[in-house]
Amino acid sequence: MPNDNITIQEAELEDAQQLRQFLQKISQETDFITETENISQATEHEIADFIFNQSQEISSICLLLKVEEEIAGLVNITAGSLPSNAHIGELFIVVSKKYQGFGLGSELMALAMEWAEQTPELLKIAFEVQVRNEVALKLYQGFDFDIEGRRKMGIKSKDGELLDVYLMGKCLTNNK
Repeated sequence: MPNDNITIQEAELEDAQQLRQFLQKISQETDFITETENISQATEHEIADFIFNQSQEISSICLLLKVEEEIAGLVNITAGSLPSNAHIGELFIVVSKKYQGFGLGSELMALAMEWAEQTPELLKIAFEVQVRNEVALKLYQGFDFDIEGRRKMGIKSKDGELLDVYLMGKCLTNNK
């Protein structure tokens, strides 16, 4: 992996087919993603629409991590759609198991947070994470996200187990 060509770039319409395949793959790899059913069932057209819509929103972004032109991870921030929550960006980040442990999640997070800090419309980044997802929690806490609450039985696993989730967030300092 040290000699592999690694790039991080904004998702483009041409990425839709490969992104769909990546999302289907990660939905099989992990039980930590709460929206796996929606993600794995999305059509290429729906993915393309999503990419287009993200590119049109000034306070939303989708970055793809590619290793040798293969999607290996992504980070997405989507601003709220209502005036009452448009200042909050919802975060989603994932790296394929094959590429975990190389610091790529940290690279993605650093770029996303740098972008968020420079986006005046965003005042906060927020998301949910399963309490049992210790690797993700370590990443988020390394970027100064706070646990703001706990939702008991917040999601149901693929196996039907009810799991708690943390509500996490970070106020952006450069936008106050």
